[in-house]
Amino acid sequence: MVVELFVVSAIYWGGILVVLLWLTRRISDLEGKLSHLEAFRSDEDED
Repeated sequence: MVVELFVVSAIYWGGILVVLLWLTRRISDLEGKLSHLEAFRSDEDED
C-alpha cells in the first residue's frame, strides 16, 4: 500500500515536472519570437 502510494505520487509529480518544463520551453520560444519581431520592427523604424 505504501509502495503504491509512493509510485502514484512519483508519477504525479513527474507529470507536473514534465508539464512545467514544457511550459517554460514554450514560453522561452514565444519570448524568442517576440524579441525577433521587436528587432525586425526596430530595423524598419531606422529606415
